Amino acid sequence: MILVLGPSGCGKSTLVKVLSSFLSSNKLKSSSKNDLNEFEELPSTVPTIGTNITTVNIGKRNMLELREVGGSMVPIWKSYYKDARGFIFIIDASNSYQISCASIQLQKVLDSPDTEGKPVLVVFNKTDIPTKSNLNEMKYLSQLDEISRNSSQVISVVETSCREKNRFSDIIKWLQTKKH
Repeated sequence: MILVLGPSGCGKSTLVKVLSSFLSSNKLKSSSKNDLNEFEELPSTVPTIGTNITTVNIGKRNMLELREVGGSMVPIWKSYYKDARGFIFIIDASNSYQISCASIQLQKVLDSPDTEGKPVLVVFNKTDIPTKSNLNEMKYLSQLDEISRNSSQVISVVETSCREKNRFSDIIKWLQTKKH
């Protein structure tokens, strides 16, 4: 199981739904941006209260469970860490306040003994919004370089936009290549 975490409103549900739609389309061999644009409209979502579980196919025989835990459920996130084989942590790139606050949440996740040594993908989402920060600003605001240096986890970073569906192939590669 991959645990999908992040603050409220960062786009966890949308990312999981778009990713699931793309993976179920059986177009993994050709993961160009044109394939991703096949999904024109974003799926509708409501704030997640509790958890949402989505099972996706990664390759021919690999089923992967994505468990999204709502941003308002931060106090219970830790109860899912032990069963997770990896983490996707999503941050809204268009909200500089959230970037800073999310880094505190991310640090708490990484500090747990139950997350030690497990791979983490930090996804800066909503890069299509004009108020978004550039990657250097996001890393600075989140102190991501410092967090990575002092972490037992291997941390990967992707910038994406669920609306534009850019860099989804990088997320899929991360899911495929990590031994989750």
